[in-house]
Amino acid sequence: MVNMEDVALRAQVSKATVSRVFNGSPNVSAKTRDRVLAACDELNYKLNSSIQDLLKKSRSGFTANIAFVLVDRDFSDPAYVELVNPMAEEAIKRHLHLMLVKLDGTEKSVYDLPPVLRDERVDGILLSGNINPNTTEALEKLGIHTVIIGRYDSRISRNFNTVYMDERRVILKAVDKCFAKGAQRLAFVAEDRNRLSDQTNFAIYKDALELHGKPLDESICYWGNGWHRGIFDIMKDIFTRPELPFDAVMAIDFRIANEICHLSGCHYGVRRELYPYIVTSQKLRYFNLLGAIIPVNDEFSGKVVHMAMNILETLQNGEQVPITTIV
Repeated sequence: MVNMEDVALRAQVSKATVSRVFNGSPNVSAKTRDRVLAACDELNYKLNSSIQDLLKKSRSGFTANIAFVLVDRDFSDPAYVELVNPMAEEAIKRHLHLMLVKLDGTEKSVYDLPPVLRDERVDGILLSGNINPNTTEALEKLGIHTVIIGRYDSRISRNFNTVYMDERRVILKAVDKCFAKGAQRLAFVAEDRNRLSDQTNFAIYKDALELHGKPLDESICYWGNGWHRGIFDIMKDIFTRPELPFDAVMAIDFRIANEICHLSGCHYGVRRELYPYIVTSQKLRYFNLLGAIIPVNDEFSGKVVHMAMNILETLQNGEQVPITTIV
C-alpha cells in the first residue's frame, strides 16, 4: 500500500512537506505543491481519513469533524439555506469536515440523538432551527463544544455560546428606504405572536414608526396562527377590498412576503406598480419576488457563520469566549 513516505520519495521532498501540502499550509511554494500532487497522481495515493482523524485527535484532542445541526427545520428553508454555503466555504478554508445533521425536535436524551452525535463522531456543533430546551439539554450532556446561531430564550440556549446578527439596524435601514419611496402606511405581518423572532421584529417595527413620526395602528398589524402556517387565510379578505388599508408591508419572513406578493397579484393583476412595498429578508437571491421589494441587507449570514466558526475553534483551544456575540 502506498503511504506518505512513498509520495515524499517520489516528489523528492520531506514527509513533513507532503503533510503541509495536504493541510493547505501557506508555507509551501506552488512549484513544490504541484510536484507533490503529481507524485500522488502517479502513485494513486489517497489519504486515509480515519487515520488522519486519529492523528489529529492524538495531537490536539480533536478531529476535523464538525456538524451543522438543524432542529425541526429543513435545510432548504430560506431562513437557513444561506447558512449552509458560508459554512461549507469556512469548512474548506479551515480544513474541516462539515456534516449536516437534522433533528426532529423530539429528542429528550443522548440516546435519542443520531449516532454521529451520540457516539461523539464530531468535535464541534453549530446549532440552529426550532430549538427547544429538551434538545439543548440532551446536547449539553454530550460535552461537545456547541455554538448556537440565532437569538433564543435563555431557557433554550442554556450554557451554550450564541451568535446572532444585529437585525435592528438593517431592518430600520430598509424601512427608511420604504418611507423615502413615499410609503405612508406601513403594515406589519408575521405568523406567530409567541415566537421570539416575530416579537423582536414587531418591536423593531414600532421603533421604526416612532422614528418616522408615524402612529402605531394595530388594525394593520396582522398575526397568523402559528409558525409555518402561513398568512394567506388571515389576509385574503383584506385583499378583496376595493382599496388596501396600507401601501407598504413589513414582512421579514421571506415565505410570508411571497404570500403577500401572490395576494397583491390577485388584487391588482399585472399592474405591479400598484403593489404595496414589501420590506423583507430576501434569502433566496436566485428567486425574485414579484412586486416592489425592499430587501433587508442579508450580508450578515456569512459574517455570523464566520464568527460562529471562530468561537468554536477558540472553545476547542480551551479559551473562554463571551456567552453572547452580536454581529
